[in-house]
Amino acid sequence: MGASAGVVKQTRFTSSTELETTLTRYLNVYNNHIPQRALNHLTPIQSLKKWCADKPDLFVKPVYKQAGLDK
Repeated sequence: MGASAGVVKQTRFTSSTELETTLTRYLNVYNNHIPQRALNHLTPIQSLKKWCADKPDLFVKPVYKQAGLDK
């Protein structure tokens, strides 16, 4: 079970907004601050940026560090 699943199962959220805020924060931490062994010890965002630099023809939009900036 992933860390986010544990938080969701163990926490009583008072609203859907509180649940959404918690999941958004977890997603930010996971994507920007937790290196992954499967990604050669890069964070998912670092890995995606590297992939974009190596193969820019595969990307229509630039990769940003914060979610929502490419809308």
